Amino acid sequence: MTMELLLFFEMISLEGQSMAGASSRAASAIEQKLRASGKPWCAVSGWVLIDMISPDGAVPLPEPMLPMIMYAHHVQIDNSHRLRGGDSVMSGFATSYNQDGVFETAGTIYILMGRGFRKEADASVVRAAQLRLSDTTLTS
Repeated sequence: MTMELLLFFEMISLEGQSMAGASSRAASAIEQKLRASGKPWCAVSGWVLIDMISPDGAVPLPEPMLPMIMYAHHVQIDNSHRLRGGDSVMSGFATSYNQDGVFETAGTIYILMGRGFRKEADASVVRAAQLRLSDTTLTS
C-alpha cells in the first residue's frame, strides 16, 4: 500500500472529534435553507468533516471557499439522482457549515445525518484525494 493511499484512508476513517449531525430540532431551518438555495441536496451518514492544514498555515482558496471538505461513507438520498443510496462521496470545498448539520458547497447542500467526525488533514493529501476521485465520486 502506498503512503498516499494510507494517508487517504486515515483521512476518511471514522475517528476524530465526535460531532452531532442534523436533528429534528433543526428540521424547519434545514427545509428553509433548501427552499431558499434551490441547490440540489444530499443526505449522508458515516461522515467526516476534514479541515485542510498546511505546514505554513496558509491554504489559499478563492472566496467564499473554506478550507474544509466532507467525506461521507454512505449516501442516504440524493435528490438530483447523481448518486445512489449506499454510494460514498467527497465534497468540494465548503462555502458554509453550521452546527445544524448542514454542509454547503458551491453546488450542493449536504445534510449530515447522525453522528460524524471532524479532523484535520494535510492540504496535499486532500488535494491528491480530490484529483484521484474527481472522475467518480467528487461532487461540488
